[in-house]
Amino acid sequence: METELFGQDNMESSLRRGSVETVSSLVDRIELQVDLLQQLHILCQTESLILENLKLESLCEVVEEKESVVAKLDALTAWVSATMRSKTFNLSNVSAGQRQKLATLKAEAVRLIHLIHQIDSKNLVFLQNFKAEVVQSSHDLRLEFVLHSAYMQPIPSASLISEVAE
Repeated sequence: METELFGQDNMESSLRRGSVETVSSLVDRIELQVDLLQQLHILCQTESLILENLKLESLCEVVEEKESVVAKLDALTAWVSATMRSKTFNLSNVSAGQRQKLATLKAEAVRLIHLIHQIDSKNLVFLQNFKAEVVQSSHDLRLEFVLHSAYMQPIPSASLISEVAE
């Protein structure tokens, strides 16, 4: 179903049908885009919670899910763009109800994109700071090791045995 929904064959057959059906399909696909944006928003929030709680082992799974959602969004966006550019698409066939629905969907999509951007920006800053802290900790540990090694001269084992014998 998913490959048919996002596939090239489905796009071409929809473009060949009447423009009224194309407008209806367009609205349906834009609704799917908004649904996917909602999923992406939830995944971004989940990613934030993972980062805040430092449960990094589950981060890869969320990132993979986000990538999957983005791939679906890309396919839908390509279909919507092709439909709107097609010769069969006629804006005058969009009813007042459909225009209102599209305006509502557009507003929701813009809102979600803004929220996703904010959360992803915050997550990126968190990851950059976390990386800097890890690098600094690693540097500090290395420095402590070097200092400790400099002050702790190894005692040869032969002298230890002679000291114990006495």
